[in-house]
Amino acid sequence: VSARVARLSLEACTVPALVASRLTVEAELELSQTTVRGRSGLTLSRLGGFLGDGAVLGSDAAGTALRLDDAKIEGDVNLTDAVVTGAVSLRGARVCGTVTANSAQIEAGGGTACTLDRAEIGGDVYMLDGLRCAGGLHGLATRIAGSLCLDDATLESPWAVVFDRASIGGDVTLR
Repeated sequence: VSARVARLSLEACTVPALVASRLTVEAELELSQTTVRGRSGLTLSRLGGFLGDGAVLGSDAAGTALRLDDAKIEGDVNLTDAVVTGAVSLRGARVCGTVTANSAQIEAGGGTACTLDRAEIGGDVYMLDGLRCAGGLHGLATRIAGSLCLDDATLESPWAVVFDRASIGGDVTLR
């Protein structure tokens, strides 16, 4: 099933889940200040951007809260100040802009909190200013055109940051 819309904005509301594989949103998909009690599954979607700043995202039985696997995102992915109960996955996604999770709280139970495996990021990856992850950041064969910056971030995992066979075009800051 697929749908196509010019813009989709769910601001400051509560929904049981957001399952929309192959969704096309010409502008950005906005979930700012929104609560999604279950998972947000957007696999194979095409989005102008993803704005989830201040969102509260729940998860499915498998523990995944946000799945943007194999999605094509023309702009940025923004999870600033988001509270996420479950893992965030951008496995195989192509993000033309920047991925930001500043001051976010991601609770993945100590496993992988954020997966960027095989993702292509056209800009930077910023996880700053008090980001707290119960779980690690994983990026196998990830390509980041810009910088990877984890500054004032806490990742609670025995293997907090793993980037194997990755290519990062800019600086790497882990502070």
